[in-house]
Amino acid sequence: MSANRKAQLKAKKVRYIAVDTEKDAKTSQQAKKSVMVWDTDKHQIANDKVYDIQKSPPVGQTAKFDRYSAEYVGSGS
Repeated sequence: MSANRKAQLKAKKVRYIAVDTEKDAKTSQQAKKSVMVWDTDKHQIANDKVYDIQKSPPVGQTAKFDRYSAEYVGSGS
């Protein structure tokens, strides 16, 4: 993720971001993407879950993943 994008997230005080991850054999057939939630305060993944989503939200939109409200950043570019 670019330094500019990181600065934007920090300015908005975004704690959790949802980032694309690789699909694997456990990925649902209906899933268009798999995402994980990253904790920007702790600089680590928020949990060990991978969320299979049928439709990804637009980049910059907040979505709910379990108990996390995370801004979707896609691949982070």
